[in-house]
Amino acid sequence: MDIGWDDLRLFLDVARLGGLSAATGTTRLSAATLGRRVTALEKQIGEPLFVRQQTGYRLTPVGEELLRRAEDVEAAMQSLTRWREGNLPCFAARRRSGKPQASIGRQLSRMLALMPWPGSSAVRPWP
Repeated sequence: MDIGWDDLRLFLDVARLGGLSAATGTTRLSAATLGRRVTALEKQIGEPLFVRQQTGYRLTPVGEELLRRAEDVEAAMQSLTRWREGNLPCFAARRRSGKPQASIGRQLSRMLALMPWPGSSAVRPWP
């Protein structure tokens, strides 16, 4: 299962703001597009992430678990962005050394691959 960072960002916005309409302002996507993307993410995970109500979207237990993990990914992505932009000391030293830089996409893929998902029997340790 390959969950993309873009899908997780949309999920975070819908979860934090409580619905599609509210998330249209931050994502600049229509409610219909957001709804399709959320539904696709649910199919990819194999579980519903939200209980849809007239007043908004409420997270299911699986959605709450994904929210915690997506927030971890978000923090890691923010750290990688700061690192890439040279705002962390280790990046500046590596840039001067001439060694090739790791791709943010590769780092995210590695991190997502290590996450246990609903229905998974194995919990893999984070390095």
